[in-house]
Amino acid sequence: TQDFHFMAGIAPFSRCMDAALVSEWQSGSDFIDTELVARFGSATSSTHQGSESTCESKWSSIGKLQIPTGLSPFEVSRLHLDKITHLFQVVRRNYGTTNEQILLGELQLCFIEFLLGQNYEAFLHWRELLELFLGCTGIENHQTFFTQFLQVLHFQIKQIPNDILVDPIFADEPIFLIPQLTEFLTIYSEIFSSCPVRDSLERIMSEKFGPDWQSHLEGPTIV
Repeated sequence: TQDFHFMAGIAPFSRCMDAALVSEWQSGSDFIDTELVARFGSATSSTHQGSESTCESKWSSIGKLQIPTGLSPFEVSRLHLDKITHLFQVVRRNYGTTNEQILLGELQLCFIEFLLGQNYEAFLHWRELLELFLGCTGIENHQTFFTQFLQVLHFQIKQIPNDILVDPIFADEPIFLIPQLTEFLTIYSEIFSSCPVRDSLERIMSEKFGPDWQSHLEGPTIV
C-alpha cells in the first residue's frame, strides 16, 4: 500500500466536501491508504437533484455472523454477545486479509464522507461499524488494535457535532453511542490497566456531555 495524503488522496470525494476543511483532517486519516480510497472512490457516484448534489459509496458489507458448525448453544450465544469474531469475519470477507487495521481506515473514510460530505449513507455505515467495534469484549489479545481504535474514535468525537450523537433524527436511540462506549471503556479498563488515549477520550466526552455523561447508560433489560 501507499501512504495516503488527505489533500491529494481525497479527490474522489472532493465534490462532496468543503475544500477549506480538508487540511484539518490529515491527522484523522492515518489508517487510510490509496488502495482504500481507490476501492471506494471507484464506487462513488455523484447525483444531482436541482441545486443539490449527493454522493453514494458502496461500503463493506457487515453481513451476518457466520456460526461454525458443531458449537454448543453456550458457545453460539457467546459469539453473538462478543462481536470480535464477527468483526474479523467482516475483514476477511470483504478484504481477503487478516489485517484488521484496514477496517480502521474504512471507519475513518466513511466518517470523513458523512461529516464533511453530508452523506447519510456514510453515517449509517459509520454507526454500524462503531457498534461492531464497541460490541467486542474478548479484546485481551488485541490491545494494540483496540487502542488504535480508541485513537480513531477520540479524533472523531472531537470533530462531531453534539446533536448528531443525541438528536433522534440521526439515531434510533435517545443517546447514540454513549451506552455502548461506556460498556466498552469499562471492559477495556478491566483488561488494560493504563491507557492515556482512553483517559483523554473520557475527558472529551465529559467536556461535550457533562461530567455525568455515563449516567445515560441504561440498566440491563430483564426478560
